Amino acid sequence: MIVGAIVILTIINYRGVQYGTWTINLLTVSKLAPLLIFVVAGLFFLDPHRPPPWSIPQPAALRQASLLLIFAYGGFEFAVVPGEEVIRPRRNVPIALLTAIAFVAALYVLIQFVAQGTLPDLASSATPLASASRGFLGPLGGILLTAGAVFSTTGTNSALMLVTPRILFAMAEAGQLPRIFARVHSRFRTPYVAIIATALVGCACAMYSGFASLAAISAIARLLTYMSTSAALPVLRRTMPDAQRWFMVPGGATIPIAALAISVWLLMGSTQAQILISAATLVAGAVVYVCQRAVRNSRPAAS
Repeated sequence: MIVGAIVILTIINYRGVQYGTWTINLLTVSKLAPLLIFVVAGLFFLDPHRPPPWSIPQPAALRQASLLLIFAYGGFEFAVVPGEEVIRPRRNVPIALLTAIAFVAALYVLIQFVAQGTLPDLASSATPLASASRGFLGPLGGILLTAGAVFSTTGTNSALMLVTPRILFAMAEAGQLPRIFARVHSRFRTPYVAIIATALVGCACAMYSGFASLAAISAIARLLTYMSTSAALPVLRRTMPDAQRWFMVPGGATIPIAALAISVWLLMGSTQAQILISAATLVAGAVVYVCQRAVRNSRPAAS
């Protein structure tokens, strides 16, 4: 089923960015509708004796949980990847970033509040939201939230199938990956080689690893990207003072430095296995980059 879903998403994105965008929008509505029903209906079934008083967790447990939450909250940054293909990017990309993270944060807080207020022993449930929904909406509620989980997972894969190939495409255009990844389909105008490569790697990861492991590794990869972006911002401001700025982050270096410190703190919650897998991936990427750079430097300069 996972492979089938990825193949369908590959075909959709192969045929054009517009089809990929429509699919993401459809899946987003399909996964948000069950969650909104869960929140609105659940508010009428809250147990006044729950949720229990909250306590501050241990730092190690908080870091590990926060690492997984990076995966749950992540994805807002994808809005910048297809920026060249966005209508009025100067206006729409910043709005998309800030609106998305604000909406998701508010929704997650409400979901957690309803789940804790309607389901005893929430932490011990293998399917907490479906179980909580089944408790106050009956069997149909459980089916609704289970379907929402399927749509949510498929929606994540759909977003990745849209943006990941374009990252590979940009890196290939910059000479950081083999030029084959920069090939564009003559009819559909999509980076079809990068799309197929992304699908193959996605299928392999899905078949040979579990969700929690993949989510944690994805979070680590995102944190490393956030860290490099935060560290680069003050440097680029200093070294490119005359560059045109389409969007200006307020606060000078305060925000990027704070973001960098928080990212380092979150990375400290990684397990040894997660660190080893992430390090192996970085080493593999570095080898590809060095080899590609060596090939590029060995070519004779154009006359």
